[in-house]
Amino acid sequence: MQAPIAQAVALTLAGNRFLRGGDVGAFWPEASVFRYCKRVAFVTLSGPDPAPVAEPYADHPLAWLKKIQAEGVSALRLLYVPSHGTQRDRETVGLAGGGGRRFVATASGERADLWEARWAVSDRKDPAQKIWAVTYGRVATGFDLTEETPREAPAVRAELAATLAEIAKFADAQQLDNFAESFRTAMERLASPTPLAGGWFETLDDKDGLGLPARQLLGAAEAAWVFGAMGSWNDLGFQGEIGETYDDLSNRLFALLNEVTVVAANASLKA
Repeated sequence: MQAPIAQAVALTLAGNRFLRGGDVGAFWPEASVFRYCKRVAFVTLSGPDPAPVAEPYADHPLAWLKKIQAEGVSALRLLYVPSHGTQRDRETVGLAGGGGRRFVATASGERADLWEARWAVSDRKDPAQKIWAVTYGRVATGFDLTEETPREAPAVRAELAATLAEIAKFADAQQLDNFAESFRTAMERLASPTPLAGGWFETLDDKDGLGLPARQLLGAAEAAWVFGAMGSWNDLGFQGEIGETYDDLSNRLFALLNEVTVVAANASLKA
């Protein structure tokens, strides 16, 4: 799973834990999702979209959480919005600004402000490899959350399991052993008691509001995320019926993984 996606998930989970009165003192800057980040700041945006004015809001995630709490925010939700349709978003997910849009919604009742991240290279030669400067901008206010009607987790889980089985079979038939292994690992994580071991979210547990079913979904999504830059599943190409099957399975999995990530992260709302 790409770092911007993992960070948006982690920010949602940590935010809900904080707003419930939990301890998140070690979240910034120790969490693995900040491993390569020199700075993670928050700004409010105003003015025309092509050239909005950015006003500083918070210098780091913990300061942000304290400030939104003081403003009356009661919960955080992760939202995903396609940009150009499933196939185009899948094909561009490895590019800056591609793959659709992810927002961390800071909710007060049924209304929320939307925060969106922008990642920029800060210093490629940083000896600690902290090369990224991340800025979350408040891009919308008063967003109506009642329009968001997510599916129930069991239905999403069942569809994910079926799609993983299909795409693993396809990968086997095309002798794509590494990818087939990723899909089988994802299937195993749907039944694993330790589905997050070795990944971005290794330290998460039920204190973060995620029961085992939600952790299994998140672990499966992480393992099955084969979309991205050079050498990814997106770099493959097939002709004829095989190509049609590849596109269909790829698009279905990409859409599902985005949905699963949202469902899993937002399970922390129910704690």
